[in-house]
Amino acid sequence: MTPDNIFYTYIYLDPRKFGVYEYGNYKFDAEPFYVGKGKDDRYLFYIHEAKSHSIKYVGNKHIYYKIKKILKVGLEPIILKIEENLFEQSALDLEIWTIWAIGRSDLKLGPLTNLTVGGDGLSGQILSDEHKRKLSVAHKGKILSDEHKRKLSVAHKGKNNPFFGHTHTAASIEIISKKSSKTYQVSFPDGHIEVISNLTKFSARNELKYSSFLNVLNKDKLYKGYRVKKIINY
Repeated sequence: MTPDNIFYTYIYLDPRKFGVYEYGNYKFDAEPFYVGKGKDDRYLFYIHEAKSHSIKYVGNKHIYYKIKKILKVGLEPIILKIEENLFEQSALDLEIWTIWAIGRSDLKLGPLTNLTVGGDGLSGQILSDEHKRKLSVAHKGKILSDEHKRKLSVAHKGKNNPFFGHTHTAASIEIISKKSSKTYQVSFPDGHIEVISNLTKFSARNELKYSSFLNVLNKDKLYKGYRVKKIINY
């Protein structure tokens, strides 16, 4: 029997726009531009659509053009699962709240390319103030465990983020594009998380063994208190 808690809420981030983007307890190190809910490989849908379909065959043209622009400079959208192992209604509620908290670009409220409020694409649905309040209390104000934070966010410590306060030049975009297929999320012993593009240099800088990181890569195992996983790039 298939379990019911097989859903997740995911987010697309723009690798051209690094910075600190914080919404309640959720922090990301690149600008978000789409939020969705799904199961299995649903989070890959828009990547595959942008790579293989003509514009006349796509539904949401805004996310299509956004991804095309990212691909054009040799980069890939960063895809994160905000929360996993959810029941469908919980995934829907989190999708709705996240879209509401970040804001849609078509409504001039934020950077998201979403065209609905979420919740299985219920176009035209209007959230009541009471519904917004309940969602906000349920997610924005909750206390997250360290493990939950690790799964939910790419959290940098301000100036410790090498891209903090900076925007990319054409030259830096070219450099990142060469490394974009090897981007890693590192969880530190103190609980904070960083995204790095060169695991070899990171290991040397912190006097750690690169080979030991490879042994625990994507295995949710610890090496001297560190966890490391490759960020989804396609």
